[in-house]
Amino acid sequence: MLPLSDGIPARLFPIVNVLLIVANFAVFILYELPHLNAAVYHASFYPEVRIGLVSGTVNTDTNNQN
Repeated sequence: MLPLSDGIPARLFPIVNVLLIVANFAVFILYELPHLNAAVYHASFYPEVRIGLVSGTVNTDTNNQN
C-alpha cells in the first residue's frame, strides 16, 4: 500500500512536479490527439488478429509460414 502522506507538511508548493505533469499532458495532447484513431490502433492488442480468428475459424495449420 502506498502512503498518501508522511505527516510532515511541505514548506513550498511542488511546482516542479506540477510542471512535469502539465508538460507530459501537453505533449500527449499535442502529439496523440490529432491522430487519436491511429494512436489507439497502434497501442491496442487485437487477439483475433494474433491467433487467426479474423474469418471466424481458428487457423490450426502449423505449416503456415505467414
